[in-house]
Amino acid sequence: MAPQLKRPIVSVDVPVVLDGGVRYSLGVGLEPRHFNAMLTNQNLPPGWIAAILDSSGTIVGRNHTPEQFVGNKATPRLLQAITNNAEGTLDSTTQEGTLVLTAYSRSPSTNWGVAIGIPNRALKDTLKQRLLLLVAGVTTLFGIGLVLAWVMGGRIARSVTALTAPAVGLGRGDTVRIPQVDIKEALEVALAISRAADLLKERSATIQAREAELAEAHRLAKLGTWHWNLKTGEIEISNSIREIYGREVPPFPDQRGTLLTVESWEHVNSALQRVMRSGTGYDLELQVNHGKGHVIWVNAKCEPVHNDQNELAALYGTVQDITENKAHEQALRDSEHQAREAAHRAEAERSRLDAVLEATPVGIVVANASGVVLHSNAAHRELWGANQPLSKSTKDYVEWKGWWADGSTRHGQRVALHEWPMARALGGTEAPHDIIEIEPFNTPLFHRIVLMSAAPVRNTEGKIIGGVLAQLDITARVKAEEALRQADRRKDEFLAMLAHELRNPLAPIAAAADLLSLGHLDAGRVNEISSIIVTRGHVTLDMQNLDARQIVADATEQVRPLCDGRGHRLTVHVPHEPALVTGDLKRLVQVLTNLLNNAAKFTPEGGEIDLSVEIEGGEVIMSVADNGIGMDPGLVRHAFELFAQGERTPDRSQGGLGIGLALVKSLVELHAGTITAYSEGLGKGSRFTVRLPRMQEQTDLSKRMQTTEEKPPPVKTLNVMVVDDNTDAAKMLAMFIEALGHNVFVEHSSIKALEQARLIVPDVFLLDIGLPEMDGNELAGHLRAQRETSRAVLVAVTGYGQEQDRVNALAAGFDHHFVKPVDTAKLAALLSQLANSSQG
Repeated sequence: MAPQLKRPIVSVDVPVVLDGGVRYSLGVGLEPRHFNAMLTNQNLPPGWIAAILDSSGTIVGRNHTPEQFVGNKATPRLLQAITNNAEGTLDSTTQEGTLVLTAYSRSPSTNWGVAIGIPNRALKDTLKQRLLLLVAGVTTLFGIGLVLAWVMGGRIARSVTALTAPAVGLGRGDTVRIPQVDIKEALEVALAISRAADLLKERSATIQAREAELAEAHRLAKLGTWHWNLKTGEIEISNSIREIYGREVPPFPDQRGTLLTVESWEHVNSALQRVMRSGTGYDLELQVNHGKGHVIWVNAKCEPVHNDQNELAALYGTVQDITENKAHEQALRDSEHQAREAAHRAEAERSRLDAVLEATPVGIVVANASGVVLHSNAAHRELWGANQPLSKSTKDYVEWKGWWADGSTRHGQRVALHEWPMARALGGTEAPHDIIEIEPFNTPLFHRIVLMSAAPVRNTEGKIIGGVLAQLDITARVKAEEALRQADRRKDEFLAMLAHELRNPLAPIAAAADLLSLGHLDAGRVNEISSIIVTRGHVTLDMQNLDARQIVADATEQVRPLCDGRGHRLTVHVPHEPALVTGDLKRLVQVLTNLLNNAAKFTPEGGEIDLSVEIEGGEVIMSVADNGIGMDPGLVRHAFELFAQGERTPDRSQGGLGIGLALVKSLVELHAGTITAYSEGLGKGSRFTVRLPRMQEQTDLSKRMQTTEEKPPPVKTLNVMVVDDNTDAAKMLAMFIEALGHNVFVEHSSIKALEQARLIVPDVFLLDIGLPEMDGNELAGHLRAQRETSRAVLVAVTGYGQEQDRVNALAAGFDHHFVKPVDTAKLAALLSQLANSSQG
């Protein structure tokens, strides 16, 4: 059955042999109509049925209704008879079911046959035998016709065979010449072969062009292919793989450590074993040693190929150079890493900036373009109080109270809504250095004088998107200028008094120290010396009518930086009505400042300090209480005696000369008052109570006592750090420097000293050379390299006194070299020179 014609045909096929094997088959198809015509032309009697059968017993021609039965098998009885016998007759039934007498004949060479059926109704018994002879004759004639047909078939076969050469040429791609053939159909086949050859050439050219394009695409994509026939072991590799590798490709076992790195070869080996076991492919990224000596990255893929029996028959794979991709990926990873690092650094910087803003003593406020406060730091909240309103626009600034305090014509006038520095900055005007006296929201009684500066924040287009305000509390400085107080609020009040008013009595103090060092003075002589030191010079008291609440306000203002620095909570309690006393404001503030400084120094960080004022009958009582280290009963009894001291801390930051409370007592007694000390014991805090006569408002007790001395000119106080592992030596040297009026910080460890120096930033360092952990010369080098202390004065204090020791010290970065025991006169002169040069 021909699929294209939808009807049976007879095919004559001739094999085409190339390279010792059949590669093609040429065939000519004969339609049944040729055989039907052959039977029709025999002029058989009506009703007789003739058929031609092929070697399989299929009807290929029939004179009666061929369209219905051609292509069907002969009836079983006829098929059995013609298969077993070359010729004969039998009673049988036709395809239509008619009873016939059938005569048949089969060709021994081709096994084709012919059969004629005579209907039984047409037979006469008397003629039966004669008819059989006739049928036999007719059958013989049909056999002769079949032979003739076979001869005709030979011609067809020869014609088809003649087409073999063109077919071979077609297969090889040679030029095809049309042979001389006798059969029309064969001629048509020859013409078809010629057309096919032309099409094949065109197709071959197209394929070659596409293969060239594909090869170029592979080259540009750095892609190669390979095929491994597992049955024959043959491996085909494209040229592009060799171009990728820059070398020939050795057998896989020889690629280990040569073409492929050892690690990559192991990956491929494991993957191939997995492919052989499970039939699954692989996708690997490998490192290849390029022929030019460098290493490249390739992407190697492999897919299995199975035959019709689902057996693994071959492997097909690709290799692509991905070195640039890997470089891009690494660059991308590096870029992402750098971006993450930059983001982390930015976040860290932001966190540090937030921490700096929170820690800075300058009040900072950030607002948007409408005036809404977006951020404020701790200093701002401390400056204005925790109960300050939340401003939603510049109109809300009316709730903030302030008065101009810049000494201009507007001094003392209320700051208008539009005059606030932030409002002016948001309006596009710079507002630098405005001095304003403000009234905080939590403690309106205590006004503060603040230096304010504001500036607008603009975007890239220049549009104002917000503003920044900086506020510096300069209350102490302004009040110090107005009241001629000391400019440095961080100095201990007692040391300031020694620097300004006890300069002349230093000689008696030194003499007293020499006498005490002899160890032969009784208590009476010590008290006598104390009286001489304290009362010498007829201290001047500027007596005025004072409100004790003002004394408290001035004192707390001076000690608050020290309290804040140590994290103390200072609580103040004052009465609502005036608590009037007669006295020298400066000296009484000095008394409270001394007591508050002591409380702050001798209370561990984060402590509680309470300052209260009460009116009790004819007295005004001022008391300072803390929860610090406390005093034992013996120290309480001698607290106001000259040189009386409690146990000092190792760094001596809480130490003094031991005469502060003695002077406080003297000042209180000059005001006709009394002072007492109380403590429940060590670790339970202390309370100092000052009682002064209460003044009636109508009493005028203004007096002024003239002093016989002139006040010495102010000298700048230096910050000096003493570093010595000998505790006693450091202690005595610190006491001497304190007596000179300077601030002293003591460290016994070089490592600790280096850390504290960054925070304290001393002006002068006195360093022992023989320090543990890090000697003095090495410590000097670190101090010189450290930005905060690079310009400090370094003084070597050592027991090594050879000339080479001095040279080594100066080479290490020291400015001066002192040999123990220190010549105190020379040291005092050096510190005085440094203080004067710094002040100038």
